[in-house]
Amino acid sequence: MHPAVFTKGSGCYQCTCCKRLTRDDGHGDSVHCRLCTECYELAGLENTISDEGSTPELEAEVRELKERIKSKGGKTTRIDALYKELVMAT
Repeated sequence: MHPAVFTKGSGCYQCTCCKRLTRDDGHGDSVHCRLCTECYELAGLENTISDEGSTPELEAEVRELKERIKSKGGKTTRIDALYKELVMAT
């Protein structure tokens, strides 16, 4: 995982999923979706799980990202609801 280094001059915004304040860290299109990097990565995992089914490895990645979001002050209520049907053991 990449270190959290924010793009110089980027403004803060609230992640539309976990509601924490974040800003462009230069890693992907998360800023264009108004998501933090972790929620953006979760969206990719959601697509993978939806297309290919859940595996223990994918479930572990989901749990790890959720813990990272919580540790940064994000709320996972919405994330839990989104993954309730897709991932059995989160």
